[in-house]
Amino acid sequence: MLSIDCKISNHGFFERSGCARFAATNTSACLTQEREQDPAKFISARSVSGIQMAIRGRSIAARPSAHEVSARTDETGRSVSERQAAMSFALSTRALTRRFASGGGVEALNLEVPTGSLYGFVGPNGAGKTTTIRLLLGLLRPQSGEIFIGGRPASRAARASLGALIESPSVYGHLSGHDNLEVTRRLLDKPRAAIDAVLERVGLRRAARQLAREYSLGMRQRLGLALTLLAEPSVLILDEPANGLDPQGIADLRVLLRRFIADDGLTVLVSSHLLSEVEQTATHIGVLYGGELKFQGSMDELQLRSRPSVILTCDRPGEAVRLLGSRGIDAVVENARVRIRAAHPPHEINRLLVEAGFAVSALATERPSLESMFFDLTHAAKGASP
Repeated sequence: MLSIDCKISNHGFFERSGCARFAATNTSACLTQEREQDPAKFISARSVSGIQMAIRGRSIAARPSAHEVSARTDETGRSVSERQAAMSFALSTRALTRRFASGGGVEALNLEVPTGSLYGFVGPNGAGKTTTIRLLLGLLRPQSGEIFIGGRPASRAARASLGALIESPSVYGHLSGHDNLEVTRRLLDKPRAAIDAVLERVGLRRAARQLAREYSLGMRQRLGLALTLLAEPSVLILDEPANGLDPQGIADLRVLLRRFIADDGLTVLVSSHLLSEVEQTATHIGVLYGGELKFQGSMDELQLRSRPSVILTCDRPGEAVRLLGSRGIDAVVENARVRIRAAHPPHEINRLLVEAGFAVSALATERPSLESMFFDLTHAAKGASP
């Protein structure tokens, strides 16, 4: 801690957080005394309203105003309000950029993964999902931008709270599931009881003594999760975890991920191209296209961006579409049904068709699927590109 001995009480000397500060009164006298006591320590001084001294190689500023305190930034240049906002995110990035000479990568990525969420990270092949994950894990260096973990700048210590499973797990086929975990347990110096605990969490207690090469793909995936959980992470990052799994394996994985959040309080980021699966599990979503986020927010917020359609079944659907079009209602025939794509009250559409002599046998409001919203977002981005 920086310390300066000063016994002149009217100089208003005080020390706070390793930074010595002086009031402006009689500053010149204090500087003269400091120079006489130890000339080597004195570097430079200016006596102005905003006094700034360089003593013992450190810059010491006059006491800031209340406004200056509220706007003070940390070593990353973030203000107090920015740091407080970042604390609500398990993972976040600011203007994160990494491009490759051959093309691809991410550009000015502002990722925000809320604590306790299941964040679905979706995008077409080559969108930059795996690049982003490698940057988060420290496997790639960004060209610019910053990464924050739990509100703290990313570091080796901060990344200790991350657990990752990138596609298929690496396991020793000639060892049992239990012995695979034993290898990792020893490396992490965890208690022996930790193995039984993670096996229970992923549902592999009964198959613990079975050789890993005899495991199904779904069981190997659960073993990979168990290996990750041994380190007791607070955030799980999973890259295409459902790749190659059969429907039962996908359903089992879905249950596990929900349990990790509800029972264990984890935050989970899942990169996937299985939009229907993300739709069933994610609480929040980020849509990546061409290295840029085209949408980020909760699933409810994404739904609000897209208006629901009215789907109806009637006789003579082609004639019904022409009638609706003559009234300024955008409608198309899809699979012998009529879809009204603009926002119109369903009862008004029903009344119009019935009064015109159509037999309406079914009518329902349909929310757009994640797949349709994804294509709307990416097609809009494609159309906006030069």
